[in-house]
Amino acid sequence: MFKILSINPGSTSTKIGIFHDENLIISEKVNHSAEDLEKYDRVVEQEEMRKKDIINFLHRNGYSLSDFDAFSARGGILPPHEKRYLSCK
Repeated sequence: MFKILSINPGSTSTKIGIFHDENLIISEKVNHSAEDLEKYDRVVEQEEMRKKDIINFLHRNGYSLSDFDAFSARGGILPPHEKRYLSCK
């Protein structure tokens, strides 16, 4: 069985899903308030905020990043992220 973490960052929310093979196990839509988003001049500056939300979702559901075999994400105009983001600190 493959465990896959799926991340879809949108303009006002981040959708997160955990799949075991092709089966969705749990998902959540984290809404970002206008107050939270106005702190950032550029979308790329929201990275740490969204990363924190993803890590919190994983911990609440008994997972850590090291549990996953694959990651699926989309990011629009953002540059690709390096492996350094696989740390769950």
